[in-house]
Amino acid sequence: MNRTEADPYGQGASSLVAGSTLQGTVESILEMGGGARDQDTIVRALQAAFNNPERAVEYLYTGIPEQAESLLQPKNILQVANQLIRSSLHSLELQFLHQVQMLIPWTCLLRSF
Repeated sequence: MNRTEADPYGQGASSLVAGSTLQGTVESILEMGGGARDQDTIVRALQAAFNNPERAVEYLYTGIPEQAESLLQPKNILQVANQLIRSSLHSLELQFLHQVQMLIPWTCLLRSF
């Protein structure tokens, strides 16, 4: 078994681009398309694909899915971030309450001494 078969998550993460690699990827996609696509369209496809170049090229040929397109809107980005923060806080609150609940019998036991 080779490395990519053993670690599909690592393989997926290694295909994401950022920084200076991102600009090179945009230029490569521009060259592949023969200039039929403009840079803004390619950047938008990359954003919708969460910087996955293979998915971005797919989006350029098939169109950006409506769900991915809606996430690119600033208002929706803030809503998604807000939902993620709220769900994370809720999860932390539940963990905290569970731990406090686990401590209550110990505090009662200690008070009895």
